[in-house]
Amino acid sequence: MNDFVFKHGITDSQIDELIYFANNDPQIIAYTSDKTRFANRQAFDSWIIRRNPSIYTLSNNKDNLCGLIWLEKDNKIPGFDYTFAIRLYADARGKGLSYDFMKQAFDDLKPAKVWLECSADNLPAASLYKKFGFVQISEPDSNNKILMTFSR
Repeated sequence: MNDFVFKHGITDSQIDELIYFANNDPQIIAYTSDKTRFANRQAFDSWIIRRNPSIYTLSNNKDNLCGLIWLEKDNKIPGFDYTFAIRLYADARGKGLSYDFMKQAFDDLKPAKVWLECSADNLPAASLYKKFGFVQISEPDSNNKILMTFSR
């Protein structure tokens, strides 16, 4: 991750980049609901107020957004206090950064019990989560989503 900067928080210009990626990146559109969640600044601000996530960013040396992680309090799965999401954008994909990016965020926040939802056909993501220690706990639902959990 030498060419990339990890930090807690997101800048205004990175929010604009996030909105752009949510509406234009084919992989993000295919596997996430970011196009709704981050449709525009108003949707982003509403999400922040409603969910109060801890946000981590991965950026290049020009502070351009290359990746995003958020963890938020959500006990949809009994016994698991946080939900988790990660996104890597074009400049960072395929460079083996996801695992280290996740590790830094988890080491910073230190969540003990985390769950996530993943598209069953997003095999690279599911493989990454399993490598990190997540366990699949459901079969694909009617939206082709699986649930996975992580415990320290």
